[in-house]
Amino acid sequence: MTREEACRLLADAPVFWSRLGFCYDPPRAGADGKPIVFCEDFAKYRRCHDAFSAIGVNVHSSIIHSGWMGVDRYDYSLTDRTLDALLKGAPERLYIPRVKLNVPPEWCRVHPEETFVYYGGPSDPAEIAALAGTPAQDWFGFESEMGYPTNGGSGFVDDRPNLNGVIGLQSFSSKIWVKDACEALRRFIEHLENGPYARQILAYHVAFGCCGETTNWGSWRAGGENRRGDYGISHRRDFLAWGVQKYGSLEAVEEAWKQTGLTPDTLIIPSPNRREAKGQTLEGMFFSEDDQALLPDYHAFLSEKCAEAVLALGKTVHEIAGKPAGAFYGYLVVPQAAYAGHLAVEKILSSPDVDFLASPRAYDYCVAGEPGGEQAPTQSYNRRKIWMDELDNWTHLDLLKRSLAARNMFETRTLLWREVSKNLAFDQNFWWMDLGEGWYDSPEIMAELKTLRSLIADLRAKPRQRAAEVLIVVDEESLQTTAVSHTLNQALTKRVKREIRLCGAMADEYRLRDLFDMDLSGYRFIVFINAFALTVEQKRVIEARVRPGAAILWHYAPGVRGGAFDLSRVKAIAGLGVLPHDGHDPRVYADCAENGCDYPALRVAPDSDIQPLMTGPDGSIVLASAPRGEGTSYLCAEPVLTSRELRPLMERAGVTLPAPEGCAVYADSRFTAVYPHEDARVSVPDRACTELITGARYPAASGETIDVPARGAAFFRFDD
Repeated sequence: MTREEACRLLADAPVFWSRLGFCYDPPRAGADGKPIVFCEDFAKYRRCHDAFSAIGVNVHSSIIHSGWMGVDRYDYSLTDRTLDALLKGAPERLYIPRVKLNVPPEWCRVHPEETFVYYGGPSDPAEIAALAGTPAQDWFGFESEMGYPTNGGSGFVDDRPNLNGVIGLQSFSSKIWVKDACEALRRFIEHLENGPYARQILAYHVAFGCCGETTNWGSWRAGGENRRGDYGISHRRDFLAWGVQKYGSLEAVEEAWKQTGLTPDTLIIPSPNRREAKGQTLEGMFFSEDDQALLPDYHAFLSEKCAEAVLALGKTVHEIAGKPAGAFYGYLVVPQAAYAGHLAVEKILSSPDVDFLASPRAYDYCVAGEPGGEQAPTQSYNRRKIWMDELDNWTHLDLLKRSLAARNMFETRTLLWREVSKNLAFDQNFWWMDLGEGWYDSPEIMAELKTLRSLIADLRAKPRQRAAEVLIVVDEESLQTTAVSHTLNQALTKRVKREIRLCGAMADEYRLRDLFDMDLSGYRFIVFINAFALTVEQKRVIEARVRPGAAILWHYAPGVRGGAFDLSRVKAIAGLGVLPHDGHDPRVYADCAENGCDYPALRVAPDSDIQPLMTGPDGSIVLASAPRGEGTSYLCAEPVLTSRELRPLMERAGVTLPAPEGCAVYADSRFTAVYPHEDARVSVPDRACTELITGARYPAASGETIDVPARGAAFFRFDD
């Protein structure tokens, strides 16, 4: 199979992923000197993989041990056991190994200068080396922190806290780590490609960082403000060198970063607290104070180094195996994207060294009755790469009985249909994931998946046309030039999307950069959720490409960083201005503001040519509109509008609304799927169709309605 043929299969064939071979990360040996695996019951996983093969899912994946056990030490015993358990006797089965390339802790003792150091941590190599392998080395213990069982029948329990320490594992900017990781990957690939299952290896998923998701150490932790960013020796040195390359000279860097006498030792990288929005002025939140160049540059550097490591590993896969390479990357729909190093999206998308990208589904608004979501603008990435959506939805068989798990088979069915319909509507692929050791261990669930597997094959064979008339726009440059606000970012990148999707209309999501070369003519309602770095010239170009009568909804302060900080630029972008609203607490949903509102409040500036549409308790304007040629421009200064408030704006713009308010819709020219939050009466589409949950058939223009219960589903497959 050629790489191109393998990529076509990756784009269309659903995948199954299990915990088979899930090993300790960073690599660790047990008392017998062999790599530790979290569950020794490989037969249990094999039964699950066999069940998925039986319903026609022939592409499989799991984490597999890289073999990298120490400095120049390798052991492939666990690697081989995993391959045998999954592939032996199943020649039709194809495999995507997910291989983590974090360093063994002893590597940090040998290379202390290349080690990730948290704010306030040591700067002396000997001190760093002495901390390697101790509880002071923090690498985010996935198994213990995320609540998954750690012994799984193996008898092993993680006895190292590895949380809230002062150093991490490798620095992502370390050239030595990249070289060593590529060498470990080369050895791993050669071991597999020279083994008995070489023909069955479809592609390679390279991984490193927190949870193997190419995220900087400390990125996802809720607490511990000093556990963000890298202040290590090589990282400081390379950041300064990066600045010199960007600005042309050390003197120019000193001018831009407002520091003199710069050396790697004297360079002051802003504290994690400075990178947070909490307590900041409006100018401080948008990095317009003395460090207005330094902070965006640091965000950019973190992301570029992360992306460069991804690309180096992907290139190694291509050179050694000639097969597709992929990675987790591009989590823009999370508050911590700048911390994680996920803002260099264009660098990844422009490179030939990566074929597919992925992320877990979003963990907000993901239960039955909610629209679900993703941690990235996946349709944007899917234009240039293959997108693989990780569906780790917790069924009612979840062993830990988490609050976000389905409560019964009815809700499990809804989750299964919703995630498949979402990915079909977005024209992207996915893998079903069992991260709980038994999420699908039920004949009833497997029968449902068999039906879905058949549906996927049927619809993939039909031509597809986009149905969405609503467009959501996200921008990584705005995240780069803004302090991390856990309230504002959560509201804009997550809650706004939830409310839009519950309006009863299909909505697409793309990056701002896509708007310069994609067809915008079908969108009647466009929502810019964080266009803070949009320039006036960019807005002019986009405006010329937008449907003349379309409505545009702007949030908070569009364009405020489209150049030097300038709040007056908002009116040039949106047609409406904003003013500071000192002493005012904006309306923010509780799930977006666990620790209180952490960003400065704004209000829409009163003006004779605007129409106020919503005011706050004090009479300040929250939402207003202004004419925009044949269309309308809206500005919302206080995220977030509810679906009940948004739907009339969509109706006014002429958006087709196939379901009532409170329903999520995923649709294209082949089907319409509806997922209500509360009990809903849904109109049957005008086209001849079959509702696949009940099996009911409807002629064209039947005019019928059906009742769909809360947390339920309706899937109308068009017959023509």
